[in-house]
Formats: sequence, C-alpha cells, structure tokens
Amino acid sequence: MQFFIVGSSMSSNYALGVLQQIKNKNINLFYIKPDTALLAGVPKLVEKAAYGVLQEYARSGLFKSMTIISNENIEKILGNVPIKNYYKTLNETIFSTVHYMNYFQYNEPELGVQTNPPDVCRIKALGALDMESLEEKWFFNLDNPRDLCYYLNINKGRLENDGTLHKKYVDILKQKPRNAFRNISYSIYETELENDFGFCVAHTNATQKNT
Repeated sequence: MQFFIVGSSMSSNYALGVLQQIKNKNINLFYIKPDTALLAGVPKLVEKAAYGVLQEYARSGLFKSMTIISNENIEKILGNVPIKNYYKTLNETIFSTVHYMNYFQYNEPELGVQTNPPDVCRIKALGALDMESLEEKWFFNLDNPRDLCYYLNINKGRLENDGTLHKKYVDILKQKPRNAFRNISYSIYETELENDFGFCVAHTNATQKNT
C-alpha cells in the first residue's frame, strides 16, 4: 500500500491514526516535504514532528519504506512552475515518477539487474536523470545515500539498432562513487516514446535532518 502525506498539512495530525488501521499492510510511505524556510507557527511544528516521527517509524520497520520528496527540489528541477498551477504541476511530476517506479517493480528489464538494498535502508529519495550524462536531479537531497539504483527507459528503435548504448551507460555508472556501503545497480527498459528518460533511487538507513 502506498500512503502519501504532506508534512505541513493539518492532515498530518491524524495520519498516524489512519496508518494504525492499515498496519497489517506493507506500507510504502511518501512524504511530501514543503519548503520549510518560510513555515511558521502550527504548520512548522506539525511538519517538524511528522518528519521526525515518521522517519523513526520507517527505520524501526513499521513501514516498508519512506520516500522523501521535496517540493522545493522539484520546483528547481522544473524551472518553470506557474503560480496558478503550482501544486498541480508538482503533483503531476510526483505522480508520473511514482507510476514509473511501480512499473519497474513489476516488469522485467531488457538488461541489467537491480539489487535489493539491506532491510535497514528504508529511507529513500527519487531523482530524474539526464540521459546523456546520467546526472541525478534529486527530488530530495539524501544524507549518506547507500544503494543507488538507476532505471533507464530507452526508445525501442535505439535498443534494437544502437550498439554503443550499453557500453556508454555502463562506463558512466562505473565512474559513480562506490565503496563497501555504496552499491550501484541499473536496469534498462523499453519505451515506445521517442525521447529516452530515466530515474534513480537512493536508499539509506540514516535519519534525515529537518533542513
């Protein structure tokens, strides 16, 4: 079950009550974090409490995962977000990304293998990819990221005819920082869309600061 919550909203106050009713499910929590710099009063207190408590619940295993998404980061990535459609634009980006993450989970890739992060790494961040450089555009800047998974959606024609793609992407991924606690994995999927696109996921066991 996927459960979405906006940290500074008053609905955060009763989110734990709702989660209590579905505690027998495998819960993947998506926490939409507002720009906290200008929060004040009750919304600021609500956000700070929810952000901290829900992370501890995730780390203790009550949730299968907690994915943190920053509205501020998404706005920076998009670059052009009209005020009239501010939340609609951000929410469509979140919806599209989560949709594709669900697709990747239940479909076999053309090539590549995704590793399963350790169970203790339940806090996650999502990001979009620049498909030329595989540069990550994170929806949240995760402290101490551990396992990183890259999902590449490539046009069917290029998968069939471009023999250089696999080596190109593997060579780039080999240059990513890695160590005993930081693993890199990837998978390649086919898309009928003309333009290639991709996403990345970072996992950690570290509690994130309220900044």
